[in-house]
Amino acid sequence: MLDTAYVKLTDLFFGFLRVGATAFGGPAMIPHVRKIVLKHQWITEEDFRTGIAICQMIPGATVMQLAAYVGMKTRGLLGAIVSFVGFGSPAFVMMLALSWLYFSNREVAWVVNLFSGLKIIVVAIVLHGAIDFIRRYTHSLSDLLIALFAAIAFSFHLSPPIVLVCAIAVGIIVFRKSAKGARHHTSGGVVRSRNARNFLGKILAPFVATSGCAAIITCLLKLRPSLAVLAMTMAKIDIIAFGGGFAALPVMLHVVVQKGWMDMETLLDGIALGQLTPGPIVITSVFVGFYRDGIWGAIVSAFGTFSPSFLILLWAMVLSDLWLHHWIAHAVFRASLATLSGLMTAMAAMLIVKTSWNLAGAVLALLAFTALQASVDVMWVILSGSALWALRIYLLG
Repeated sequence: MLDTAYVKLTDLFFGFLRVGATAFGGPAMIPHVRKIVLKHQWITEEDFRTGIAICQMIPGATVMQLAAYVGMKTRGLLGAIVSFVGFGSPAFVMMLALSWLYFSNREVAWVVNLFSGLKIIVVAIVLHGAIDFIRRYTHSLSDLLIALFAAIAFSFHLSPPIVLVCAIAVGIIVFRKSAKGARHHTSGGVVRSRNARNFLGKILAPFVATSGCAAIITCLLKLRPSLAVLAMTMAKIDIIAFGGGFAALPVMLHVVVQKGWMDMETLLDGIALGQLTPGPIVITSVFVGFYRDGIWGAIVSAFGTFSPSFLILLWAMVLSDLWLHHWIAHAVFRASLATLSGLMTAMAAMLIVKTSWNLAGAVLALLAFTALQASVDVMWVILSGSALWALRIYLLG
């Protein structure tokens, strides 16, 4: 059994800071996290497997949640916060800098032309993501029908949270039998607390963290109500983002554009910039927050985007013995992923229809999509695609 008493908070922070600075592969970074965690003997292999299972079954960016899980297992609530912040800091700082550069230069003609190419690449990325979701998470006629319902509902501008709730209700019914069979095959098990003090800390952590987040929102409501609205709006997006951060994009697009905070073209630019940063794609919320209220808007937006899933993780760890293996959890998870497959598909279709196409744009989109299908890293797809588009702008004067 590992002794975690000597794990330093600074080791957790800088360890996950290094991971976060290179986390361009999303869930593909999990093996890299496992290697670091087991090398330093922060937690056991069994604990790590259980952490993956928990993080995949709750909303939020899976790898970022996994960092918080490791921190919680080693140093309690403070360790979870340190690991979570350490992993997300590189993406936040980079997105903040890119947002400032974008909004400082967006009227320059060449910047506008360059971002027209980035928007086309985003269409290819979203289409690739939708196809990937369908392949991964729709395995039966019931999955496909739920996905189809979600796509049609989203196309008619029905609120994504309402769509998700309806799909979950149906999923609990139709997936009851298969979920009851699947619950026995979940990897790993929950290693019980090593002593009464650790167990008490595990119980108190979500209460303390939830109270802290509630206090922050209360202060914002009194001091800057507009920032409180921004935080709570982003929190709603995070709560229903099952299946990883990418799944939040259709909801973000719906909410941000519907509220009139930002037009779709500008948000697509933000999504493209988000793909250039390491870490979860929902870091695009920093772009939205910066546009709304400068650096404070960016900070509050990031807080709203990531704190709900962080709190859910803490509660899930407390309830994991009961919750992780229950058939209802599997049914909810499966229905959520099928729903998000439909939302991603509808979003891809909407972007294709709304994009102004020409021959050069169609070729760029095809090249980007082909590269993504061939498992080329998304960062290289964006950088090389942008370079080709910039060369086209230069050659055409």
